[in-house]
Amino acid sequence: VPMAAVIIPETEVTCTLLKEEVQRYAQHHGIQTCSFFSCDNLSRGLMKDALQARVRKVLDANPWMAGTLIKGDTFRYSTTVSDEWMKTVFEISENAATFSRKTPYQDINNECISLAGLAPVKELIKSGRPITKILAVSTSDNEMALIVSMAHAVVDGFTYYKILSMIGGAPIEAMIFERPSQTAYSQMETDMSGDAILKYGAGLSFVKHIVWNNVLKSK
Repeated sequence: VPMAAVIIPETEVTCTLLKEEVQRYAQHHGIQTCSFFSCDNLSRGLMKDALQARVRKVLDANPWMAGTLIKGDTFRYSTTVSDEWMKTVFEISENAATFSRKTPYQDINNECISLAGLAPVKELIKSGRPITKILAVSTSDNEMALIVSMAHAVVDGFTYYKILSMIGGAPIEAMIFERPSQTAYSQMETDMSGDAILKYGAGLSFVKHIVWNNVLKSK
């Protein structure tokens, strides 16, 4: 049973997130990818213009991408994204990045977080910053990168890659932002994962695994 959204006149929509979303991802940075494109100085400007126009269309169909976390479990977005607010979501950097597709993966990841990565979810709450950040940046004379980051507490992997595909040229879809009831979600999680997996996640073996990998092993 979908959870009804509260409509605030005239164009704002407020939704309550599931408790699992906020609790599990409070410390997480956004889901993030970095895509590289070959270009020359002549085509670079055209490519950036095309990306901006494409992001505009995806945002128009999915305005929740520009929403904000106004409380720990409360998400709000406007059904119309102004050009001014779009600038907080999509940016074209005038400065060249210090990495390229030849840079080691971990270094690319760190640079992307520094340039366009979202703060952890707990820092986005009440910050007024959108849950999506998209940055186009030159990485060399014949290459540019597109960094796309979205808050994991609001967006799952399936939704993220659907949006990324739309930006890349796939048909644009309007993805409706809604949440099931807490009871319905818990049942869906059990149906998909099975009782054994859920019990493992709450059991002693899982706790030992987390402590070993994040505490003891790091010392």
